[in-house]
Amino acid sequence: MLQGLKHRRKYASFLILITLLLLSGGVYSQATINGSSINIPVVLIGGQAFEVELTIVDGTDPIQLAVTNGVELTEYSTEGVSTFDGTTLYVPSIELEGLNFFANFTVHSQEPPVFVFVNAGIVEAEPPQACERPESDQSHGPDNPNIIAGVAADPAYIFDGGPGVDGIPAIEFPVFTQDLVSQGMSDNELVIGVKVGDIVRA
Repeated sequence: MLQGLKHRRKYASFLILITLLLLSGGVYSQATINGSSINIPVVLIGGQAFEVELTIVDGTDPIQLAVTNGVELTEYSTEGVSTFDGTTLYVPSIELEGLNFFANFTVHSQEPPVFVFVNAGIVEAEPPQACERPESDQSHGPDNPNIIAGVAADPAYIFDGGPGVDGIPAIEFPVFTQDLVSQGMSDNELVIGVKVGDIVRA
């Protein structure tokens, strides 16, 4: 009974871990979770395809998953398949409680074949819409095209900041101030300004 409780706790931890990583979306060769197992319909490894079952290894932290079944496939669809490059197993779609997630696993051991859960994320239902510049707001005079289209800083001094896409978390509840001195800013510093109606932010 104690072993069963530990197993349920580990599975619950796995679900909580995925949920926590994802809160901050069709169906093809979609993996499914059944109890403590993940069933992956098609995994491409080189030129071969396999149906694979991974099972959570009790008492592991980080979570490890052992390959408990594998069958080579001769007929399969290549749309939305999972892939394994020898190091990372990428599963593009796992259905869990009505949501679709992607997940990455890395090799922990070859014999027996065991993977370690690395990360996961919600699959976007639709690609985000491209942003469009709103029409000019003439309420406080015309926009200055030289500021909008020009570059006030020498491009030679502009460098890549490093983080990739979504590498910087969103500021969901920003705090604004007009006390620039307390922020270490002077009146002549360059800023990016946004004006919507009568609301102006920098």
